[in-house]
This record gives sequence, C-alpha cells and structure tokens, in this order.
Amino acid sequence: MTELLYNYLSYKFFRDKFIELIHPQLGEVSWEQCSTQEDLGEYGIPDMSITEPDQFDIRIEVKVQDSGLTSNQPFRYIEYLNKSKVKTKGLIFLCPKKYAHLEEWKTGLSDDPQLHQDILYWDDIINLIEENEFHIQNPLFSEFYNLLCSWFRPLEITFEHSKIKRMFTNEIPKIILQLFEVVHQVEEQVLKEGYSVSRNKNSNEYAITIKNNDQDYHDSLVFFGVWYDFWKAHKKPLCYAIKDIPANKKKIDILAAYMMKQGKETLDYEGWKVSYVTEETIHESNSTELIASETLELVKQLEPSQ
Repeated sequence: MTELLYNYLSYKFFRDKFIELIHPQLGEVSWEQCSTQEDLGEYGIPDMSITEPDQFDIRIEVKVQDSGLTSNQPFRYIEYLNKSKVKTKGLIFLCPKKYAHLEEWKTGLSDDPQLHQDILYWDDIINLIEENEFHIQNPLFSEFYNLLCSWFRPLEITFEHSKIKRMFTNEIPKIILQLFEVVHQVEEQVLKEGYSVSRNKNSNEYAITIKNNDQDYHDSLVFFGVWYDFWKAHKKPLCYAIKDIPANKKKIDILAAYMMKQGKETLDYEGWKVSYVTEETIHESNSTELIASETLELVKQLEPSQ
C-alpha cells in the first residue's frame, strides 16, 4: 500500500492536498522529493520520506495491518530527526483507526516542540479524496479510493427490525435449504439422462452447469440454480442462464423461444441471458418434478444437432 500511495503522489493535485494534510507549513513539494524505503543506516528504514537537503525532512511510517513496531519505531527515527539541521522536520504515522499498537507508538514520541509529530489514519486519506472529488474526476483515483474503502472503511451492515425478527426464525434457512434440494433433485435427473454437470456452490450461487456428455462435442448447455444477485435484483430464486457471447447466439435464441412459449421473458443480466422458474410452478405440490421436466426439455433443445 505504501508504494501505491507513493505512486499516486505523482499527481500534483493529490500531492498538494496530501502535503497540506501531513504538514500544512511545508509548502509545495515535487514528486522527486518523495521516496520510499530510504535506508537511514542504524536509524532504520522509514516507509516513506519527503526530503530536501537543508530545507525539510519528513519521515512517514505506514501500517496497513496490525503488524508490530520494531525497535526503530519511533525512537530511532526521532534520534535521527533530532540530529537533522533542517528547519522543518517531522514524523508522521499513518495507520488504520484501530491499529493494535497505536498506544505503543504514542509512548515513544518526543516532547520536542520543534519536531512536528502527527498520527493520521487511512480514513483521512479517504476523506481527502472524497472532499476534493478526486474519485469522481479521475478513474484511476476511483480505483484507489475503492481499494482504500475496501481495506479501511468496511461497509456497515444494518438490518431492519422486521428482517431481524425473520432472521431469528427457521423461515429463511428452510427456504434456502428447500431451494438447494430442488437444485440437487434436478441434478440427479439430469445425470440419469446421460448429461454431465459441474457444481457451482459458493458465495454467489448454488447451482449446476449442465453439459453435453458427447465425447466429440463436450459443451456447456445451461446454468440452473440459485444465483443470489439475480434473485435480489429480479425476485426470482431459481433461474436458467447462458453467457451472452457470440458463440452462444443459437443457444440463447433457443432459450428465449422456449421460455416465451412458457409465458416467461428472457432478461439481460451481468453479461448473461437469464430466465427463471415462475412463482406459480413453485406453488405446485409436484414443483420439483415440474422444474426437472422443464429443465430436461430445455436441455434437449439446446443440444447441438448431430
């Protein structure tokens, strides 16, 4: 993360604001005056330095996780800076807000009023980007901003009261497990018909990809199962999907025509063509049988011509 921050300091508009943040009296600094991993010999190797001989000497120690402090941090850095003859000098500690060894760092700081010492948090960098709208104006800063947020500003998850009440019943897990069982039963029927499957069971989906088992033409035919993001977006818990690429045009046309006959639309979603099992079908007492039958009929139509 240090090298990434250093590279972004090559942008003057960001560098100027960063310098204001770490030392408001420092003035304008060029990128050539910034460096990383400068070896100070017996005094250690600070992560980042902003220096100009006879003018200023700023050392920055960077932490992104709860890694501990070495014997150089901050004592030996302070010894080094105390020997420096420059007028403007400082020691900056950049770390996560809940850094485990922060009090240990504070204990080692100097009470010398001539030495500028400060503690900054990665949240301060995020705020700097937001306040100046760098992430809106520049796509590269959007990537940097998103990375920083993912590391240092995790998404706060809050639940509505009604959802919490439902969470503490057996309603949701029963529904999920029943859907999983439908996928499993369809998989069994597909295998009995001589097709092969690959299982997709992860944080994004609980599903199968049905494949033609012909040794001369082994091909993925259709995805079937629970795709959580699609479910959330379209309120359809079970779906069929084919990747929307030119090579799949014929299969997509078959999917759309087949679903149209069933009175169902085929939707564009995240680079896929997607249709679904209807609420009416799931209401039926023999819903698993109906879904398996529908899936097999679709798969047979999707098979390549011999």
